[in-house]
Amino acid sequence: ATQSSILFDERDREHLLALYDESITRADSLIGSFLDEVKNLGLLDKTIVIFTSEHGDMFGKYGRFMRGGPLRGTFYDDVLHVPLIIRLPDTNPARIDSLVQHIDLFPTLLELLGLPKKSHIEGSNLLPLISQSLKINDYIFAGSEFKPDLNNPYFAKKTRVEALRNRDWKLIEETVFEENGTSSQKIELYDIKQDKDELHNLAEKRSDILQMLQSKLHDLSKKVLFDN
Repeated sequence: ATQSSILFDERDREHLLALYDESITRADSLIGSFLDEVKNLGLLDKTIVIFTSEHGDMFGKYGRFMRGGPLRGTFYDDVLHVPLIIRLPDTNPARIDSLVQHIDLFPTLLELLGLPKKSHIEGSNLLPLISQSLKINDYIFAGSEFKPDLNNPYFAKKTRVEALRNRDWKLIEETVFEENGTSSQKIELYDIKQDKDELHNLAEKRSDILQMLQSKLHDLSKKVLFDN
């Protein structure tokens, strides 16, 4: 089927940004009311508070919207770099610059609550990072598949997106699966320190970095159960 297109102008994008900002303001207000009630109940000094987000949003970069859209996902930092705020009783506030993943939260909570950790649980306990500023992760990984409705006129192919990054470099691999069983792949490599907006793909220029990150990415990918 022929794929359709949707055209946005700058006013449309600004309107989407305004709606997004309004939703953030609303969420901020509700969270504030919740924390005020926890304090009023006398529970703040015995409560662990964690605030984070599932994903960020795209606003037109590379023609993508939302998390890349419910049709076809993407793992640029616009989507992957989400807030993480942890409030622990009797702990001084601090801003920590480190690589952290959502899967690190579960083992961290087990440690905080004094619960046993099973050997098969993935993720890293963040307490050494919080209390001693010890580095926890050299690399962080993300992977997901997206399956739009086959009758969707805009994009109907299954895609798989995976990403790996360290403090300096970011690799994104996107696979598009065709109906005839074949697939195509787009590979992107970004120098995160010099190109924070991920605008200059260096995959064809830095084969040394690319091969190193691809090897680590594929090792991690083998642990993820995708529905082929």
